[in-house]
Order: sequence, then C-alpha cells, then structure tokens
Amino acid sequence: MLRSISDTLFLLALILLIVSAIVSGIGFQAFTMRRKDNDPRQIEVPNKQKQLEKQNKGMAGFIRSKITLTALVFALVSVVLSYLERYV
Repeated sequence: MLRSISDTLFLLALILLIVSAIVSGIGFQAFTMRRKDNDPRQIEVPNKQKQLEKQNKGMAGFIRSKITLTALVFALVSVVLSYLERYV
C-alpha cells in the first residue's frame, strides 16, 4: 500500500518538475536560435552577457516557483514513505 502511494507521488513529482521547468522560466531556451534576415543559413551569435542574464533569470524563476517546491515536497514524502515501508 505505501509502496504504490510512494511510487505515485514520485512520478507526480517528476511530472510537476518538467511542467515547472517549461512554464516557470526555463522553457525552450536551448531550442530557440535567431537567424539573420538576409541569409537564413547564418545564425546570429548572441551576446554572451545577455544570454547569461536570461538564463539566470529563468533559473531563478524556476527555483522560486511554487510548482517546483510542491514537486520537491512530493519527492521527499515519497522517499520517506518508501523508507517507512522498508525499515518499519
């Protein structure tokens, strides 16, 4: 009984982490590349400082997200339940 609850909570935590990563700030940053208008084969090289600031802002939003915190709580509860089932 505790094992199935623990497994369900852990899977729910993983799903919530993925949703939180997409919604709360990280998104699909790695897949978006800008192209120059005149030549579609040339990729515009972004400014490194702006790119780092954008990534830091996205990561901070991901960490502060309530969905992320909920997912981490679910994962911890899952670990505690599996520990209780095994050793108690």
